[in-house]
Amino acid sequence: MSVDLLLAPVRPAHPRQRRHRWLFGTGVVILVLLGVGLVAFAGGDQRTGSLDPDATDPTGAHALSQLLQTQGVTVVSTNRAQSTADALRAAGPNTTLLITLPALVSPRMAAALAGLPIQQVVLVGAVPTVPGPWPTTPNIDSGQSIVVQDRAAACTWPAANLAGSAETGGAVFAAPRSFSCYQGSVVDIPAGAAAIPPVVTGSVTLLGTGSTLTNAHLAVSGNASLSMSVLGRSPTLVWWRPSIADPLMYADGQQPTIGELVPPWVLWVSLQLVLAVLVLAYARGRRLGPVASEPLPVTVRAAEATEGLARLYRRARGRQHAADTLARATAVRLRTALRLPRGATVAVLAQVVADRAHRPTTEVLALLVPTEPLNDAALVRFADDLDALERQVHHP
Repeated sequence: MSVDLLLAPVRPAHPRQRRHRWLFGTGVVILVLLGVGLVAFAGGDQRTGSLDPDATDPTGAHALSQLLQTQGVTVVSTNRAQSTADALRAAGPNTTLLITLPALVSPRMAAALAGLPIQQVVLVGAVPTVPGPWPTTPNIDSGQSIVVQDRAAACTWPAANLAGSAETGGAVFAAPRSFSCYQGSVVDIPAGAAAIPPVVTGSVTLLGTGSTLTNAHLAVSGNASLSMSVLGRSPTLVWWRPSIADPLMYADGQQPTIGELVPPWVLWVSLQLVLAVLVLAYARGRRLGPVASEPLPVTVRAAEATEGLARLYRRARGRQHAADTLARATAVRLRTALRLPRGATVAVLAQVVADRAHRPTTEVLALLVPTEPLNDAALVRFADDLDALERQVHHP
């Protein structure tokens, strides 16, 4: 390998090109940071959540909450009524209790709500079959559901007649002595219905779906009128979403641990999966064979490859590596010329070469085991010394 190729110059980038690259990269980073900042600033104060009266996203109910407050209704939102205890403290004789997810109401939570002097209870979605401040099966049947769409009112209930058509659907209810409207997806059970012994002093209203209350659908058809008529009958509206973090959710009042929530079969399935992965890794590992050589897709000339390698050495300032490479190549050629075994050590080779070239052994050993050249000129002199040593061996 020629030292001239090892020391081939690398064309540096033009200062203007380096400046343009730096400016382009900096500009991209600044634009990304500005975009992230604008998104964070625009959405930082926005709250999201399904049927959340403080949420302004399409599934929230902030618009309905604002309309009710404009009418003089005090709305106790979910950020202040997150547990059964909060709902109990906020409830009173002139209160409407809205339960947005009655399926999460446990028997202990329902028992705590029983007997409250609430004027009205509004349930959204399927009704659970646990005791509580609402009629339950077999008096209420909610085992069916229908598509949510615009429907005309089909009852004499004043709230439905005032709203006219509305987007209703979801769970279907059937209860005796009640106002069942919109194909049974909206039901109002007045207080004191003989066939249904209520545990509250007020009435119970069942809504098959909560989409009527959301920001995205409130302005559609008569949704706003129906929602305000149902939820605006009392001076105070407690907007309550039951939570699995409620202490009354569980029988003993203690939240279960992760181990208790995970089914027992998950552990066995996980062990089987780990065992299967280990067996597969072992089987695939035993199939590993020798490295397969493939022809290069293109032909690269030796001079080009050497020049490229030299540029890398020079860019990395690898003079020591270049000197070692030259010395090793010279040692291989000298062993071949002197018919020494391939495993002969460098010390043995240096002794034989010194005898053949009539030079001191230490001088030959310093060439075959070089130290790092101080600069590129020293590396060039070292390469010349190796060439001279090879000539003396071939022509003593």
